Amino acid sequence: MKEFYKKRFALTDGGARNLSKATLASFFVYCINMLPAILLMIFAQEVLENMGKSNGFYIVFSVLTLIAMYILLSIEYDKLYNTTYQESADLRIRTAENLSKLPLSYFSKHDISDISQTIMADIEGIEHAMSHSIPKVGGMVLFFPLISVMMLAGNVKMGLAVIIPSILSFIFIPLSKKYQVNGQNRYYDVLRKNSESFQENIEMQMEIKAYNLSKDIKDDLYKKMEDSERVHLKAEVTTILTLSISSIFSFISLAVVIFVGVNLIINKEINSLYLIG
Repeated sequence: MKEFYKKRFALTDGGARNLSKATLASFFVYCINMLPAILLMIFAQEVLENMGKSNGFYIVFSVLTLIAMYILLSIEYDKLYNTTYQESADLRIRTAENLSKLPLSYFSKHDISDISQTIMADIEGIEHAMSHSIPKVGGMVLFFPLISVMMLAGNVKMGLAVIIPSILSFIFIPLSKKYQVNGQNRYYDVLRKNSESFQENIEMQMEIKAYNLSKDIKDDLYKKMEDSERVHLKAEVTTILTLSISSIFSFISLAVVIFVGVNLIINKEINSLYLIG
């Protein structure tokens, strides 16, 4: 896992190690979050069967669960944010060091403010992904096989009714990655060209006024902005369609589970409590 993070996201050894720890922390948080539901199911089963356990059992179980959740959530928070932002700070320093090695002629041909804005935006995106997305997704990748095995062990048919739609929902997003990336790249290229046009027109403002080209330049800039909005809309529509289709599988999963579960209850393979759980 450490080597994967290091190569995939160009992290330092410390950053990859901390991100791996954050992933494991997220995995354990997913696991510990099952305990309250398990306790509720035990309580419901005991009530239905009139075989209630002592109050001490539920109190001790609840207290231990809360303590474990507090500890794991604290560890997860520390790994998700503190260590992640340290890696982000190191990334900013390394980026500044690499920029300092560029020849001065490079900066004479490029707008410094545009470069700094682009770099900071990219680093901010990496920072957000490292602190919010990557460890959570990695934790889910580890947790999903575990919960799948548990469901299949309980009842194969019910397990498959949950797992198959979920897998279809997951794999659709990577399959549409190419279209999303292409759309975002086109939008980024258009923004870059618009930025260069604005910068060029600002620098040549005197010449534009001298040749009475203000209206033509203004119309041209407005046209470019409208074109960029159309490209942006297409890129966003692709993302929305992807997420919508993926969400449809979530609703299908609920319908499939209910349909299969009712049939299993009729055949007395499971009880209603198992279906609800």
